[in-house]
Amino acid sequence: MAIWKLKSTKVIGTVSMVLSTTILHVIGVRNGSDNKTILAGSATESIIQTIFSSDEKTSKLGIKALEELIEENETIRQSLMRTGFIQKVQLLLQNSLQLSSSSSSTTQAESTPPYHVKCGILDIIHKLIATVDDLQPMSILIPILNEMKNNGEKEIKKKSFNILAILSAKEINAPSSESTQDKDLQIQQLELLLLETLYYPIIKS
Repeated sequence: MAIWKLKSTKVIGTVSMVLSTTILHVIGVRNGSDNKTILAGSATESIIQTIFSSDEKTSKLGIKALEELIEENETIRQSLMRTGFIQKVQLLLQNSLQLSSSSSSTTQAESTPPYHVKCGILDIIHKLIATVDDLQPMSILIPILNEMKNNGEKEIKKKSFNILAILSAKEINAPSSESTQDKDLQIQQLELLLLETLYYPIIKS
């Protein structure tokens, strides 16, 4: 069993590497920045989904692959900032805190993102804010990051604090308050988007 898991992990790692290389190649031969951004969003979908795997090793391989893409390619960075990834992260983390604070149940335990997934998502966000110039889209994460900084697990608190410190230094503030109706509509739209792209519930390995 241990040997099978080791081989499986190596295969997943190889697949992630091939996907990363293919994504960079395909983006590189396309013309038009807007087309490249949209294409990058679609191309990175498979890697992003592995981050949400309940298997920690698989998730970490996805995180590593995406971090390398973020570091190497401007189009990937812009795609993650502009094509809904930040909004999906916001909803995922919000749901995580809501489920954690409510009474426990088997259903909630199964729906709550694993600890390694939350850590991985925060690592991706940290990598983005370290490499992207326009951080304004990140402003929607500030309220949830503040809550995680105060009420999250030890490592989650640390990662949230570091991200908030960088955003503060860049003078990125939380968005102004909206009406309750607008907030409800936005949440409904985000939930639909998240379900359609298979980010939630967590992918079972």
